[in-house]
Amino acid sequence: MIIFNTTFNTEKANKDEFVEYLKNTYIPQAMESGKLRDPRLAEILSDEENPESINLALQFTLDSIDALNSWYVDYSPVLNKDLVNRFGRKVVGFSTVMKEYAL
Repeated sequence: MIIFNTTFNTEKANKDEFVEYLKNTYIPQAMESGKLRDPRLAEILSDEENPESINLALQFTLDSIDALNSWYVDYSPVLNKDLVNRFGRKVVGFSTVMKEYAL
């Protein structure tokens, strides 16, 4: 199984608006493809370097790298454009792709 994680950074003043956007707009649209499953959203608590901002981790699972690549081509550009149009430079992020091992 593949875990697709995006870590977002935003100012604390934007937290509520951004979390609502993720829950009500971004996540539902991201899942429309049927490729992304099991969304998880968490606040990262270990960043004390910048007390004015917060980091949020958004994770999905996928069956394969091919499914992720397909999602990147067909869905990601529209979602990223909408996010940038709404929040501009108030939100930055980076993605990490991981392979999960059964325990």
